[in-house]
Amino acid sequence: MNPEIKAQWIADLRSENFAQGQGLLRTGDQYCCLGVLCELAVEAGVISAQENGDGMFKYGIFSDDFNVSDTSLVSLPDAVCRWAEIYDPDPMVPVEVDGNVRNEYLATLNDSNYSFGEIADLIEENL
Repeated sequence: MNPEIKAQWIADLRSENFAQGQGLLRTGDQYCCLGVLCELAVEAGVISAQENGDGMFKYGIFSDDFNVSDTSLVSLPDAVCRWAEIYDPDPMVPVEVDGNVRNEYLATLNDSNYSFGEIADLIEENL
């Protein structure tokens, strides 16, 4: 992963600037850990965010005629993966569960009540 983007992502996850949500990249003002990375990509001009009228946001590259291209509600769009140098739209990290280590998707951890701080630690150690 790109070290500068990784450092900013970790810092944002550890900050209190983003409320943690579940299920989607962003609903209203709540974010999945992957949605926080998408917000960084929006700030960098890599992608756009588009609210669909019911509080759910899609992230990605949208064409001028509103045909959807490279967008997602639940995982990293391809453009974000390329920009951040991540090669999986939902990266896996090793976690210890009941004394056993297994790989888990970041979105699954986010939706399984791992805090942003805990997820930041896992990203720092493994990506």
